[in-house]
Amino acid sequence: MKRFAKALISIVLGGILLQVAFSHFGFRQTIVSIRQARPSFLVLGVALMVSDYLLRGARWRIWERSLSYWDSLRLVLIGFMGNNVLPARLSELRSCTAPC
Repeated sequence: MKRFAKALISIVLGGILLQVAFSHFGFRQTIVSIRQARPSFLVLGVALMVSDYLLRGARWRIWERSLSYWDSLRLVLIGFMGNNVLPARLSELRSCTAPC
């Protein structure tokens, strides 16, 4: 029952937050912008972003030789993910404490 209550509270809270966000969001303007977008730039941007993550993972190995490439890449990805979720770049602290 406790899990159900937590899930229900999360769903209700998420719905309220989506309603607030969508009330200040112009869907028609967004659709027009999406239709005018160039997919080739999107593909190029994703490719550059992925290559940046891979290079940052290799760079971490220069600074911390005890890490394997995959551990350093994992730390980089944890840090970037946390920057999207946590305020004030607190993910820098999270990636330093992540177990390897």
